[in-house]
Amino acid sequence: MDLIRLIAALALPWLAGAALVALVCRHDVAAGRDGTTCWITGVGWFVGVMLVTLLMRLESKVGIAFSGQSLGSVLVGLTVLFILPMRAFVPAWRAPRRARDVLVGAGLPASERVVWIGLLAWIAARLLMVLSEDVLRPLFPWEAWTVWATKAKVFFALGHIVPFADADAWQAANGSAWFDARPQSPITLPLLQTWMATMAGRWDDAFVATPWSMALLALALATFGGLRRVGMPNIVSLVAVWLIVSLPLLDVNAALAGYADLFVAAFLVLGALSLLQWQRERSIAAALQTLFLAVSLSLVKPSGVFWAACLAAGGVVAGWPARGMRIVAGGIGLAVFGALVLSRTPQPLGDPTWHLEFAPDVQLAIDSALLLGSWHLLWYGVVAMALFGYRHAFSPALAPLTAVALCGLVYLLALTVFPAAASWLSDVNLLNQGALQLAPVATIWMIAVFQAWSSEWHAKRRPIRPAVTDA
Repeated sequence: MDLIRLIAALALPWLAGAALVALVCRHDVAAGRDGTTCWITGVGWFVGVMLVTLLMRLESKVGIAFSGQSLGSVLVGLTVLFILPMRAFVPAWRAPRRARDVLVGAGLPASERVVWIGLLAWIAARLLMVLSEDVLRPLFPWEAWTVWATKAKVFFALGHIVPFADADAWQAANGSAWFDARPQSPITLPLLQTWMATMAGRWDDAFVATPWSMALLALALATFGGLRRVGMPNIVSLVAVWLIVSLPLLDVNAALAGYADLFVAAFLVLGALSLLQWQRERSIAAALQTLFLAVSLSLVKPSGVFWAACLAAGGVVAGWPARGMRIVAGGIGLAVFGALVLSRTPQPLGDPTWHLEFAPDVQLAIDSALLLGSWHLLWYGVVAMALFGYRHAFSPALAPLTAVALCGLVYLLALTVFPAAASWLSDVNLLNQGALQLAPVATIWMIAVFQAWSSEWHAKRRPIRPAVTDA
């Protein structure tokens, strides 16, 4: 019975989210566009998370207590509602055949097929290990309990959302407010944990942790599908997924469930991929997906606002290819100037204090990125691609992705030079977590630039055969 409850708790929002994404991408589904099935399945999980948590906000607002019946029936109804208009677009008999062709690497040369199956096996083994950690280990990380699960356990016990406030407001509230280590954090992930506990019928650490391993699986599927949809070859797309799934610190956040950073990283990289799709085709579907993913960032964690701004910078470059990068560069310049002004202000300026103390800790950033084992060789690869493929990075095809990654690096650099800025968001670990949130974007940027650079290099080396003329 517990297994059935767990499957239902994961499947209901996933199906509703996937149905909504499929409805938005219905013309791509009908055309059999490469990568669409994986994209719909992967992005569908994250859309489903937002759907179920928004539904819980609505139920709490109108005074309906959380229950599996009320929430589950609405999710089933939404799934049916999203699927009905697609009856003319979805030839269902094609889906199993396409899934089988992808799994066996149909159409690949024999040598590439061996690599393909090996990478798939590696990724599957890694995902299974992460899932085993989630279902066998109690909620363990400190912040998982002091920031996120505190709210979830209160919401589950009471059956509705209650306000969390800072210490002063909590003391003055006379018992009408609750307090934890970070009361101002968004409640999206606590509501997701509440949904899992509600479906279980009790608070169960294994139940409330499994969405994190599902998020890693969905991120892998959506990344592969997104890269295929922008023209990346099959094997290169899978290598990118393998690199992302193999990032040690990303896996730690999935296996030691409870932090928000994995979800922020997923929304950011999928927003960047959706932005690339919009740049290529200028479709309403891609624009809606990009906007949804950008807005979702701010509903997951306070720092998501900055990452949404990075996606907006990429949107400027995609929308105005001729001068978009100059606009972004000007915006970065203004931000740097503003930071320098704030660093020169007197200490007491406003409430909260708007002052930046210039205290760079560059050595810590270098050690974390290049010397420790948190990222393997990711940042070495990023530096190498910046040196060898900078021309391709600023090409029209990759400029939006470069703008997102560049703005993210500027954001991390600001946290390195002005570490006290993290206190504005009440998050002293913002630099380390920010690097994690940017890592998947840096990975696909590195792979995309390498693919463009490699293609040009091979084209130059390929001998030009003289034309054959009749004697």
